[in-house]
Amino acid sequence: MARFISLLCAVLAATASVSSAWPTSKGSVRYKEVKVIKKGETFDGGMKTYQRSDIKCSGQSEGGWRDAVFKLEPGAKLKNVIIGPDQREGVHCDDNDCTVEN
Repeated sequence: MARFISLLCAVLAATASVSSAWPTSKGSVRYKEVKVIKKGETFDGGMKTYQRSDIKCSGQSEGGWRDAVFKLEPGAKLKNVIIGPDQREGVHCDDNDCTVEN
């Protein structure tokens, strides 16, 4: 029992500084096609909501990178974006060599 309490206290201490506040969108942007972030580029979305103007969410159906809001090439960086509901694939990073912040 003491081990459980020690573990519980450690978990609570570790998560005490985690923020549960959802970010507030500073605007809305709709793309007619996937936005490609090129190799080595950084796209800072300014905490706006990004989604597609030509696609509606269809539950769990997936269509591939052409249905994404963003496609990141190797070495690309995406930050400060909120992905809205009108999309099928939020962010694609096919080569596993990209960075997403926030």
